[in-house]
Parts: sequence; structure tokens; C-alpha cells
Amino acid sequence: MKGWFNAISRLIGNPAGRGIFWYIRHRGAVGAIEDVVDVAQEARNAPRRMRFKKNANTHPVEQSDDTDELIAAFCAAFIGISHLPDRETQQQCIRSIARAFNTTTPDAEELFAYGRWLAEECGTADQAMARLGKRLYKLDAGKSFPQLMTILSETQNTSSCSLTSQQKEALERLKSDFRIQ
Repeated sequence: MKGWFNAISRLIGNPAGRGIFWYIRHRGAVGAIEDVVDVAQEARNAPRRMRFKKNANTHPVEQSDDTDELIAAFCAAFIGISHLPDRETQQQCIRSIARAFNTTTPDAEELFAYGRWLAEECGTADQAMARLGKRLYKLDAGKSFPQLMTILSETQNTSSCSLTSQQKEALERLKSDFRIQ
């Protein structure tokens, strides 16, 4: 009788003990995975945090009434018009946004991320800049133009490459959108 009991207890206890050991050992990895999922969820909810409400048949750019958001979106589209922007160019753009809007760097990063999302919702960077420029002018009749140009020039001055022909065309189109001669 005693032999059967030992065999059964080993049969049940051994896998249970291993399971508990591996559970405790991998608990840290589960926490890291949960952190990654939380970051992804936060990124997905960013438009919602920025007061975005999905209205039928209305483009997100047309729903935005904040010139800061639209300027950040224009900057995101502008630096990505001809090539993928490098990390340094993005960071410089974020620092310029923080200075121009007198805000913290994390808030500027969030504005830039939301702006990039707005620009992507327009399709191409050309379409984004055309739509964003018209919306900016419609909201404030051109008062945001100097602020936008300050951010773009600060970002471009620290970049290692000069303006591309597409960026020059975008600036000319922006001038016409803002009715500047």
C-alpha cells in the first residue's frame, strides 16, 4: 500500500512542482510582456486622448480645431515627404515644437505622434500638407504661419541634408494656401 502511495504522490507532485517552479521563474517575463501590451494600447488610444471623435463622413483633419495639433501634423508630413526621417530629425522637430508651443518634451512628443497619425490619415505626405495648410488658414487666417515656419526652419537647419525639391514645392504651396506673396 505504501509503495502505491509514493508512486502516485511522485506522479502528481513532480509535474506540479515543476509547473510552480517555471511559473515563478517566468513571472518577470509576463510582466514585461504586459508592459509592451500597455505601451501598444496607449499608442492606439492616443487619438482618443487628443479629443478625436469619429464622425461619419468627416475627415480627422477637419475635426481638429487646435492649431498646435495641425502644425505638428504639418511638420510630421513635411519631414517625411521625400524620405523616412531619421531619429535625430524627428527629435529636433519635437524639440522645436516644445519651444514654439512652450510645452514639455513629453507633451511635444505626444503632439508629434498625434500629428503623424493625422498626416497618415490623409494618405500621402503631399495630400496631408495640402489639407493641413488649408485647414490651418481656415482656422486662424494665417496667424500660425510664422510659428510653423519657425519650427520647420529650426528642424531643417539642424538636419544634415538640404531641402528636397518636393519640400520646396510644399513650401510654395503652403505660401499660396496662406495667401503670402
